[in-house]
Amino acid sequence: MFLAAGADDDYADEQVLVRLGRQEIFDRPRPPHFVAVVDESALHRLTGSPQIMHDALIRVAELSARPGIVVQVVPSAKGANAGLSGTFDLATAADGTTTLRQDGIEDQTTEKQPLVSKGVILFDLIRGNALPRDESRSLIVEIAEQWKSR
Repeated sequence: MFLAAGADDDYADEQVLVRLGRQEIFDRPRPPHFVAVVDESALHRLTGSPQIMHDALIRVAELSARPGIVVQVVPSAKGANAGLSGTFDLATAADGTTTLRQDGIEDQTTEKQPLVSKGVILFDLIRGNALPRDESRSLIVEIAEQWKSR
């Protein structure tokens, strides 16, 4: 969810706390396996301030060093790719059920197999264009340092 310009400050603070609270899942004794693929342009898009961008990207780089967390970047040099159609999430439960969440205009969540299958294929196509983990982490840190110097 993006916070619109002019959003109520209390609401924005509340959303930040909610998002920080979600990160606690990675500190559990048995954290979930997590894979994120991010378009490089998102790392260059100012959200907050340059210091916030720096700190957030450093945090992502630190988390991506954990064994169960994979963060990969699709470099801008790849040009147009399947990921430009919009953001989505896939989550697979212990019983093997996979859920697809799309958040274009309105959050929509489904377990309908045809749509989930399309999401899985799309994710594979996008991930195929991404840099490997270590190269992605290096690029994230490099861009974080660029934010720090602004």
